[in-house]
Amino acid sequence: MKDTEEDITKILMIDDSETDFVLTQMSLETGGDFRHKMDWAGSFEDGLREMKKNAHDIYIVDYKLDQGKSGLDVVREIRLMGITTPVILLTGLDMRKISKDECDKLNISRCLSKHDKDPTLLISIIVDTVLHYHNSGS
Repeated sequence: MKDTEEDITKILMIDDSETDFVLTQMSLETGGDFRHKMDWAGSFEDGLREMKKNAHDIYIVDYKLDQGKSGLDVVREIRLMGITTPVILLTGLDMRKISKDECDKLNISRCLSKHDKDPTLLISIIVDTVLHYHNSGS
């Protein structure tokens, strides 16, 4: 049976490390029967440009981006434009250094450590987040 567009979760990952993108992509591919298409933006500007297209079901955004920008900066920009697509924030930093209040204010769905990316858990979080978003009528 052929996958339809609706069956595939469209993910945009914004991370200035191509290695982290490839590792995340491999992690999702080894995590079971999860149909997805994952795109990558390697900079703040490329990420913002792709997010403006609003063509993805979910964004996975690195906390620390290029040009002295953070993942919070890019999310702040899209929220000001009215884009409500769910965001998972990834960081290689100590999670305690990320402001939970700021993440809540920007409606960031989850903050995850790059070091704890169990494929099954990551897939579960993505699927649950996308389903919740669509079921809430956003």
